Amino acid sequence: MAQKASMLRNQLASPHNVPEEGLQTEHKEAIAETLLGLNTPCVNLTSMSARTFSGPKIGKARLFPKDAISIFTALGGTGKTTALVALASHIAAGKKWEHEPIEARKVIYIAVEEVLAELNRKVGSTIIDWAQDERTYLENNLRLVSLVGEDSRLTVRHRNELYPSPLVTQIISATQSFNAELVILDHLQGFVDGDLNNSDTATALSAAVNRIVASTGAAVTLAAHVNKSQIGAETVGAGFTTGSLAFENAARQVVGVIKLPPEEAKTIGQPSENDILKFVIAKNSYGPVGDHGYFERVYVPDFHTITIRAFSPPQPVMRTFASKSDALDAKILDYLQKHPYRTKRNLDDLAGKDGQFKASRVSIRQAIQRLIDAGMVKLEEIPVSEKKRLSIAKKI
Repeated sequence: MAQKASMLRNQLASPHNVPEEGLQTEHKEAIAETLLGLNTPCVNLTSMSARTFSGPKIGKARLFPKDAISIFTALGGTGKTTALVALASHIAAGKKWEHEPIEARKVIYIAVEEVLAELNRKVGSTIIDWAQDERTYLENNLRLVSLVGEDSRLTVRHRNELYPSPLVTQIISATQSFNAELVILDHLQGFVDGDLNNSDTATALSAAVNRIVASTGAAVTLAAHVNKSQIGAETVGAGFTTGSLAFENAARQVVGVIKLPPEEAKTIGQPSENDILKFVIAKNSYGPVGDHGYFERVYVPDFHTITIRAFSPPQPVMRTFASKSDALDAKILDYLQKHPYRTKRNLDDLAGKDGQFKASRVSIRQAIQRLIDAGMVKLEEIPVSEKKRLSIAKKI
């Protein structure tokens, strides 16, 4: 029976091996029974182990979920490759990113536009001031692959149908052999066969990348260009990545990199011309959405190139005094605690420069409304029987 079930599973895994018309009815029923039996949900689970991520923590979220596709997307020339090489180097060495610890993991970096010498240049500029033990970890845990001049398609076309290419099998084999936990494919457009705006093309590519994920359990991250309509974006949302949404939908995490918006540059005290980039987690199936961090582009003369480093905006100075509105709210609240059952007109009488609150009537009314909205002051109608006793003629 076990041998029969194993055979049926193999048939399910390779349906083209057994033409539909060649399956007898009893075999069809057995296949259906096996398929359904293998997918019975466990109803007694009370929790599950935490998901593993290969990348650093950004806010409350982490980058590069294992056993899933993720996308790292940015405008051309802003530093996708440089940022991913820097992140890959930190992950391979187990070196902190900013102040966040990272567990050392094996990484394979596959590029379609950069030659090996250029990838080594970017790694060198990243680790120029690293300790020797960190360099040793990186050497043991990072592999760089250049597909310049090679067929880099992950799908191939046969009779107008798209199938996984031999490269998919090669990546799976290399990942398993090296025990890599993160595979970076740089970049999306170089791995596609056909028009990425076509949903069929994007779906086939998603299936090919998911085959790598399913076979290795690794985090598979693709660099991608920004959709042309998002070139001037000051935030990151759905449709940020170029091409059909089919691929973005297949990803479990999408990270978008944008130039630091001018208004935000003022807020954190950075001139807009500074090489500060902001990255935002726009989609995240395994954690919060919207968390963000910053990169700084730094020129490294010894390697004649740019590297990317984590950037921490200066902490804002905490105010040690209340704003005028906060101070007025506090004064009115204190007054009402000592003098309950006041009408708005009673408080109006305390307005003016010489009044109790040293504030205008409008400011007092606004403060009262803020206190009511915050639930700190209650506005209610006093019964007629109580008005005379309290000398109240109006609603408070």
